[in-house]
Amino acid sequence: ISSALTHVDNSESVLLQFWILHESRLNRCLALRRFEQRFKEIQSSFTQLYNDIIQLPDLNTSLHLFECCRTDNSNTREEIDQTLIQVDDLSERAQTMISHATLLANEGLGLIMEQQKQKSMAYGIDSIEPKCQELNEMKKKLTEQVDEKRNNLQLLRTYIDKLELINDWCTRGKDMLAMHPIHLSNDKAIRSLSELEHFLGDLSTINLDELQHSLTPEPLRVRF
Repeated sequence: ISSALTHVDNSESVLLQFWILHESRLNRCLALRRFEQRFKEIQSSFTQLYNDIIQLPDLNTSLHLFECCRTDNSNTREEIDQTLIQVDDLSERAQTMISHATLLANEGLGLIMEQQKQKSMAYGIDSIEPKCQELNEMKKKLTEQVDEKRNNLQLLRTYIDKLELINDWCTRGKDMLAMHPIHLSNDKAIRSLSELEHFLGDLSTINLDELQHSLTPEPLRVRF
């Protein structure tokens, strides 16, 4: 019996030493598996969200709609406004995904630092590092795509509004010229000149400079 008890004690001591030696390794392995599982989930969400964003009407599609409905800009405005609402909704989803991706990337860096600090056998560092880089790329691509969609649609909305203002301005100018005969008395000529100067000043209030910026997409850029 004494020999058996001694054997049990020795076995317990060996098992305890084994557990102390391997517990941290098992925990790191488990943390790596959880990291990889969360990465796959975020990667899948990113793919779906990114596809949803790029499938929204782009600038050329919206511009084509505008050209087809030039006589009634309200349809184009409504289309743009609806798309902007969709962009805002997708932007909120993107921000949520970006937050999750940031947390996971930080978690991955934490796993790497922990293993480097303990100077123990590396578990999946060669797998964690590229995944952290990919998470950062996902965040960048989502942000750029959402910003580009929103910016282009807002510029197109501005383009349509300003084009309508310019058309109205040109119509007013045409009517103004038709109303004034060629030969006028001095008083009428002075009054007509004043009206013309006021009319020309109205053009500056339309502020076409917004559509001349180098960052404005080529189809919407105004040149003089």
